[in-house]
Amino acid sequence: MKKILQFFILLSALLINTYVLAANLSPPGFASSEHLFIGNNTKIYFSTDDPGQTAYTFHLQNGLALNYGKIVTMADFYGIPNQPISAAKSDERRKERFLKIFAMFTINKSAVQEAEQILAVIYNEQKLVDEGMKNGERPEDIYNKLAADNDRKWNCITGGGCGKYWYFKPGRYFTLTLSDFDHFGDSAWVAYETGHKLAIEQAIAAHQTQDKQKLELAYMINAFACHYLSDHFATGHMRNPRIELFTHTFPHIIGNALTLYMHNEENHYGLHVHNLRGDHWQAYGDKNYFDKINQENRIKVEEAMQVSANEIFAAYLSGIVPKDDAVYQIIPYADSIGGDHDHGQDIAPLFYWDAKLKRLYRRVDVTNVNDHHWTSHWQGWSTLIELAFQKKLSPEMQAQLIAAGYGEQARNAGLLTDRE
Repeated sequence: MKKILQFFILLSALLINTYVLAANLSPPGFASSEHLFIGNNTKIYFSTDDPGQTAYTFHLQNGLALNYGKIVTMADFYGIPNQPISAAKSDERRKERFLKIFAMFTINKSAVQEAEQILAVIYNEQKLVDEGMKNGERPEDIYNKLAADNDRKWNCITGGGCGKYWYFKPGRYFTLTLSDFDHFGDSAWVAYETGHKLAIEQAIAAHQTQDKQKLELAYMINAFACHYLSDHFATGHMRNPRIELFTHTFPHIIGNALTLYMHNEENHYGLHVHNLRGDHWQAYGDKNYFDKINQENRIKVEEAMQVSANEIFAAYLSGIVPKDDAVYQIIPYADSIGGDHDHGQDIAPLFYWDAKLKRLYRRVDVTNVNDHHWTSHWQGWSTLIELAFQKKLSPEMQAQLIAAGYGEQARNAGLLTDRE
């Protein structure tokens, strides 16, 4: 009987571990108020003599009233755990997933109060960032101060814990971070393109009936899709091998933690990037959107968002699918990706995936961002320890290690610094 009890205790600990690490993974892409700002700068059109509107209110089926920017923010809070849009095996399956997620906050009545509470936290974040910047603070520093409490609030709103140890009861907000592939690299483009195609189809249907409500729905679908498009411009998401870190690191949850370390590094230091039309610029990531160093990247993401919305209106006017790929021509790619392709202009990627050799490489010196040497012989656990010595593990991560059965090893390695 004692052994059975011990087994269930261990099983419970492992299940807790699967979710608690999510508390150490901030939501992907730009910060929520950054997404709001990006979307709010996008003009939408309803007629050829329309000067363009940035404050238009869409009335959702469940009664919510949201503008374009608010809809853009929703993809951080609504999704199907373990079912990323981009991971579906066919275009039709991807569309089904996208529409199912979209319905979660546009049709579901219970989402009305929840979405309003989510937005209230975003408004407060935006207010505090504005105030801090007026006082000369850097946006990144302001966001870092707000992050933990905002995460707690959003976790609480989406059905999780609300108190001091909220990370032991994950809500939907954090559960989604365990498989947030739609917010990284090529997967972000697939998620965006899926929604954009649906929006184009809806705009063409609106053309055929001249139904303004159908055009509104097309814009709403596109706004939600554009969350993933804007994620493509955050440097922490450009060359981060998110899926490979998850699938090639055991346990998978450690791969999620390592993703975050690389994510934070590349957002902070920025990258030199280019696009298919020949533009070159330096970009930065989450929490740096409003920083003057990110100005050119800010211009590019807002251009891509506007071109995307313009394609919806063009499909409505013409009744045909746009033939060019103007948005795809704008999205950025890192100039260097690691290994033989890395020329040392930017920090060395902490990890990179060699698609030809099917190997996941790690920077030899994980604590030195300028070490342009990599190895394919490394372990997830020991790498996490090395990184943790550089930057102390959060209380959430320390609790996660104990729950995962690594408490003794973590204590011996000096990683358990929070007594509670």
